[in-house]
Amino acid sequence: MTSILQKMKSFNESETGSTAIMFGLLFTTVMGAVGFAVDYERAQNERKIVQKHLDATLIHLGRGDQKSTPQEPGTKYLLDSLAEAKIDTENLVPTFTYDAVEGSVTGRVNITPRTIISGGIMPSINMEVVSKANPKVVGKVEIALVLDNSGSMNFGIDNDAPTYVSKPNRRADSLQSAVDGMFDVIYSNPLVTPAVSVIPYASSVDITDVFVNNPISNFKAANNWTMQGLGIDNLQKEDVTYQDHSQGKGVWATERFSHKRSNGSYAVNLSGASSRAIPVLSQGEMQTWCHSNYIWYYGKQCIDVAKGPDNRWYIGGYFNPKNGILAMTDDAQTVRDYVSSFEPVGATAGHLGAAWGLYTLVPWWNGLLDHEAGKPQAFAETTEKYLVIMTDGEFNSTHDSSMSGDDVFAYFTSICAVARSKDITVFTVGLKVTADTKTDLSLRECAGETGRYFSVQDHESLGSAFVKIGRETGGLRISS
Repeated sequence: MTSILQKMKSFNESETGSTAIMFGLLFTTVMGAVGFAVDYERAQNERKIVQKHLDATLIHLGRGDQKSTPQEPGTKYLLDSLAEAKIDTENLVPTFTYDAVEGSVTGRVNITPRTIISGGIMPSINMEVVSKANPKVVGKVEIALVLDNSGSMNFGIDNDAPTYVSKPNRRADSLQSAVDGMFDVIYSNPLVTPAVSVIPYASSVDITDVFVNNPISNFKAANNWTMQGLGIDNLQKEDVTYQDHSQGKGVWATERFSHKRSNGSYAVNLSGASSRAIPVLSQGEMQTWCHSNYIWYYGKQCIDVAKGPDNRWYIGGYFNPKNGILAMTDDAQTVRDYVSSFEPVGATAGHLGAAWGLYTLVPWWNGLLDHEAGKPQAFAETTEKYLVIMTDGEFNSTHDSSMSGDDVFAYFTSICAVARSKDITVFTVGLKVTADTKTDLSLRECAGETGRYFSVQDHESLGSAFVKIGRETGGLRISS
């Protein structure tokens, strides 16, 4: 021990001190390198945080009307966001630019992360963080919204009790809010021109306007009934309104297909009515019953039931719904207002909604549907086409006598397969749909790709699903 202490004393008392100096320099260099490595790792972590918040800022700018003048709102949003993340923003000066030709927004910010040894032997660490958001779609976009308008859309959304509630707490009200959120995103992209159709469905799809605006030869009675027998061969447009079908002046769609294949799928014919007539149903005289054998009870609610010409009982005042097809329009407010006017009633025929949603995207059906936004583009052209299908329950309504309950789902997935074969992007949304039921599995199969089926349970997740669809159909995407 004495020997060690003597050597240390000798080291300290060295006449030249060269050994001490060399040790000191070596120690400083080594510790500086270690410190720099620690700092660099810290800087990289901070850079990742800033990148994440810069990306989020660009998406935020794309949702509103400030995309073309992004500097002030972008700076405020980014600095506030970083401050909440405990990032020092004192010397940060971000820049945001808008490219009117590309429709893109670029954000840049230089950061100098706090370091352990800043100002010492090692230099400060400076980093540039860059993010760019491009329009996902440019040009014309055609979107068919197939929306559940059945009676259960009057139920509450944030609980599982099957009871009717009043506005603004119904599922239908949350759907309206979700559609508004979707269009806020789409219309934030000035380079996209959307044309939108809306297809409400319940026990069937109301095609009254389609019927009264076209020759009787385009239609046929379902299940070989005669048109005269249904009493709709001389239906006059002035006798029909969507809001009053109490006199039996409504016309509804039934299943339309060429044949059922051996594998259980259906051959869906997309040709116009001139080559294959459209099968229809008519309400006839509505009957209201409050007899225990013929009603559904939810609380003390008594649901109307009517007997159809096929001698079957139909729930919710027969075929329904009371809202018909809104042909393609490029007026966003028209779409918003129309969805807000929904009167949910009846059962759930999602397969018929999907079929008529597809028809609105088909150029050959233009004459039949009279789109205000103009004829849908040919499938081979550059127009992006989207089919968005939403339901809140099991499909439980069919009208072709050859079809069983299981056939409804085969018909539905056949419609979706045809749509995808035409390069139509299909999104599906299941609200409170029980996992692994036929509807759940069919919605998943219909979408065709993971990430395009949204299984949602409440108001917030429904809105989030439609916002995500909006981003896919017309919003911005981060490219760098």
